[in-house]
Amino acid sequence: MIYKHTDDIDLSKDYNRAEADEKLLPAVNLTIRDLERRTGLDANFRNVCVGQLKVFLSTYRSILLLLGQENNDPLLGADALSLGREQIEKFFAISLLCEEPKRWSRTYVENAWVTWFERYLLEKAERQGLPRWQGFFQQAYTNVEAMRKNLGIADDVRDLIEYRFFNRQDPPGGPPKHLAGAKRPEAFPTPGGVLNKVSGSKTDILERWYREYRFFCDFTHVGMGKLEMTHIYDPGSSYTSVERGEFYDKEVQNAAAVSYVATASVCTELIEVLGSGDVDRILKLEELWDFLRPRFLLAKATWGLRAQHLLPPVLSN
Repeated sequence: MIYKHTDDIDLSKDYNRAEADEKLLPAVNLTIRDLERRTGLDANFRNVCVGQLKVFLSTYRSILLLLGQENNDPLLGADALSLGREQIEKFFAISLLCEEPKRWSRTYVENAWVTWFERYLLEKAERQGLPRWQGFFQQAYTNVEAMRKNLGIADDVRDLIEYRFFNRQDPPGGPPKHLAGAKRPEAFPTPGGVLNKVSGSKTDILERWYREYRFFCDFTHVGMGKLEMTHIYDPGSSYTSVERGEFYDKEVQNAAAVSYVATASVCTELIEVLGSGDVDRILKLEELWDFLRPRFLLAKATWGLRAQHLLPPVLSN
């Protein structure tokens, strides 16, 4: 479903970083507090969500630092948009985690283990002839093995990953017989994959965010968006300073807007798991949405499609 706006933002409502932080930080920090305090939550789910919320804030700070270089080096704005894509990806990840916290948080950490183990295999294969790396390899293997055992990942799964890392295709005779029943851990889905794994109530909001995500990917996957910025800000281009300023305000500053709205959306999505019993957290979320909706059309759309239905009816207005 495409959200259709019936009223525009209030162009008289400007904002600065301090005003945004005053609304954003309490909502995020109270959500982190409730995740850390809530008993009965799956430990992996708690740790992943708390970590993601903290990274939301650090990525947000990075976006603002890059956007602040408009006068000195406006091309850094393309990297701010790339980080905006990362904020959207976090929304997809946490939306899926909230569907089945135990299943998907385990999948998430198992995938992290696979990544670290494969990194260990790569570095050892490339650098094992260098004496100064020998102690590192011993410690790195100890670390990845400890994580594997803590997760309960079987020896033959580890061996399968190592075998496939070095054998993209089976040599004559096929894989070792003891790997016959081993399966690689389930992959944690990308945003496109998440669309096929969530409940119907989230379909509209995830499809809206996916369209946003596709645009922001143009500034990450060596797309034309990033290249176009080099043309716009080339000293020999036909763009005037006024036109460049308008482009920066309309397109590049959008990285901050996306970061604000994605962060608010994630905190709101976690109501599915945390509930709405903590009045302080819910009120701060309400205040954050009240700040965002008059300033960003994206906030109006995401509020109408999903957020207003998650906040308690007595508070959402």
